[in-house]
Amino acid sequence: MELPVIGGRHRPTAEALIRAVRKAQLDLWRPAAEREESIDGALLLARPTCRREPWANAAFEVHQPAGRDAGAVLDEIDATFLAWGGSCRLLAPTEERLDDSWTPAIAARRYVAVERRVFLLEHEAPAAREQPAEFQAIPARALLEHYQRFVERDEARRSGAHEARETAACEVTHFDADGYEAIVLRRAGEIIASVAVQTVGEFGVLGPVRGPENEASARPIEAILWHLMDLCRRCQFRRVIASPRPADRLGQSVCARLGMGEVGRIVEYVRPAEGASE
Repeated sequence: MELPVIGGRHRPTAEALIRAVRKAQLDLWRPAAEREESIDGALLLARPTCRREPWANAAFEVHQPAGRDAGAVLDEIDATFLAWGGSCRLLAPTEERLDDSWTPAIAARRYVAVERRVFLLEHEAPAAREQPAEFQAIPARALLEHYQRFVERDEARRSGAHEARETAACEVTHFDADGYEAIVLRRAGEIIASVAVQTVGEFGVLGPVRGPENEASARPIEAILWHLMDLCRRCQFRRVIASPRPADRLGQSVCARLGMGEVGRIVEYVRPAEGASE
């Protein structure tokens, strides 16, 4: 299958691609928020009932405004979340990372820097193969209840039951974000894999790929990627970007399988939930 929108004369800058990833992060998690507030230096989104999911209780667009130091920004973030009955779990900067002047204030508040790679697909997609009749691809929004249960099962394998329930509850709110689509792959009526993509201007930003992690080259993953590329072609994206979480082995494998090249790195700052081990 050709992806004719990939290519063209002008390659986007790494900064433009990182901005697209940052916007996708905000657009995806905004619908999950029960509280939102803009402060001088950040945009705060909170879902206090999901304290184990860092992205559900996060400060987005974090930056250092003129005349204000990092400690003052972080103090106001903490005070606002405390008033909401929770705590901030994650800092997502406006740029690829916060500069070194933030390091002491971040460390004092127990945030840990987590780096992830940004990948770009800028060539024709892998050639399509005939899809096995055993698989059925369906828009996930048509099966939201089943999709939520699938996400919960998939997350439970990685992070435990409590975290899985919260992540699944949040993930279905992504469908309220403009330009978000997910596809599920069913076999014998059961969802076995899924993939999502978020439209950000002329870019498509890949979301989570879920499926059998130890079968990254197996037929279910190959089939779901075929449908992903078909969706990207129909959306006429200029470029397709991905930035899987470091622990997402399947997402990393998919980027390699599609021949996506690394174009940069971004950093988020995460701290543990209070009482998460209880």
